[in-house]
Amino acid sequence: MILFTVWYIGRHDFFFWDTVQLGSKQAHFFYPDIKGLILPKDIDSGHFPLFGMYIAFWWKIFGKTLSVSHHAMLPWILFLSIGIVKLSSLFLEKRHLLFGVLLLSIEPTLLAQTGLVSPDIILITCFIWSLVFYFTKNNASFSICLILLSLISLRGLILTFCLFLYQIYDSFRKKERHIHIFSAFVPAFLINISFLIYHYFQTQWIGFHTSSPWAPSFHFVSIADIAKNILLFIWRIIDFGRIYIVAGCIFLWYFYRKKLTTQTYEIIKILSITGMIFFLLTIFFKVLLLTDITCHCILYS
Repeated sequence: MILFTVWYIGRHDFFFWDTVQLGSKQAHFFYPDIKGLILPKDIDSGHFPLFGMYIAFWWKIFGKTLSVSHHAMLPWILFLSIGIVKLSSLFLEKRHLLFGVLLLSIEPTLLAQTGLVSPDIILITCFIWSLVFYFTKNNASFSICLILLSLISLRGLILTFCLFLYQIYDSFRKKERHIHIFSAFVPAFLINISFLIYHYFQTQWIGFHTSSPWAPSFHFVSIADIAKNILLFIWRIIDFGRIYIVAGCIFLWYFYRKKLTTQTYEIIKILSITGMIFFLLTIFFKVLLLTDITCHCILYS
């Protein structure tokens, strides 16, 4: 109910920040009919434009309005709510389930995204259900979730790669090095590789182009700026309350690792791999330095 309450409060809010491009401009390109997979250069984010197609689909059925755009998020908020309960039930006893679900549901960043017309709601929904299907050994559903997760944005593709790295680690740990173990990832990777190759031959770039507004974010930084990025990354972890998640995982692993259930122990490993990959993909580029400047501009404007 918490996520739906936030959605209800923000159901008339306008498109904001990245959602202007991902939730409005790209959807306008596909409305009323799909004109191809390659977007105009000024609104092309470099990844498969699934979210723009999704919003345009809702517009075509129910009308092109802001309200319809927000209502398009409702199915995913429902799936997300069910996924939070399902994932929590895999790790918590019944007496702790309500507290665990509440703790996940009031996470500030998740609540903020719930009020937006944002692909990140679909991203986190697919990621949570990917974990549910992985731990319940539902390989077919896991594979479908990976396809949606990897197509929704490049961040989703990175999360898919993080799960793939965990699968590699897990297979070596269990000495199960059979190729069929990785079969669930094959459709997602094949679809994404095919699209990226097609995109490259059509545009001559992947990820970003020199004139794109986010291109400076991917410039390599000096050693001094790497150190600054590490400090900024730590600041972000603290500022968004992630320090409690990191500290909690370390505490559980160090003091209670022998008492942890297998699934709890494994979820800590997945979070660790995911955090490390995003850390490494962040500190060597200007993205944090530019974000820092942007945040200060907002704070002092």
